[in-house]
Amino acid sequence: MSDPVTCAELCVTSNFTFLTGASHPEELVTRAAELGLAAIAITDRNSLAGVVRAHSALRELARARADGALPIRSQTRHDPSSRQDFGTHAPLAIPSGPLPRLIPGARLVLTDSAVEWLALPMHRAGYAGLSRLLSLGKRRADKGDCHLTRADLLAGCEGLMLVALVPDPLRPDPNIPAGGPGQPRAQVAELEAMARRYPGACHIG
Repeated sequence: MSDPVTCAELCVTSNFTFLTGASHPEELVTRAAELGLAAIAITDRNSLAGVVRAHSALRELARARADGALPIRSQTRHDPSSRQDFGTHAPLAIPSGPLPRLIPGARLVLTDSAVEWLALPMHRAGYAGLSRLLSLGKRRADKGDCHLTRADLLAGCEGLMLVALVPDPLRPDPNIPAGGPGQPRAQVAELEAMARRYPGACHIG
């Protein structure tokens, strides 16, 4: 009998990415546990906002499975009119074995490129570097926004695993003049520059 396939989801957007993600981080990690995923990466747009709540939910989920009774936040039903919690959903069907590993990360959306990047820290120093990079972008922008450029990525992605999310080649890059030469070529040059700067850490998603 063959071993089961190990699966991980590395590009998950929570409701902290306004008008894109719909599920709370707690719901995402709980569903990952129900599906038996080995890992899940919370990668909100230019933000680490969902990571803390996802981490807390996994800790609560571990306690719930240990004692068989403790509910976690994503199970609690909420009445928005009275702001009261009431009851819980049906018990979770969590398979035995390790719970999913939570991978903190962010989906980096740049002001001067149509290519987006998943940034996944490989260690504590990488996480600290990603936090600094996001803080840099937020200090430049109005509240709730983040302005990062290709130059910022070239300078500040040490310790990160980077996955390029390349746009549809038939859709023009808004940062290159319409009708101008080399739209796809500009994106290829960007990917090549990142691969040279961070060899072995850049991939295409």
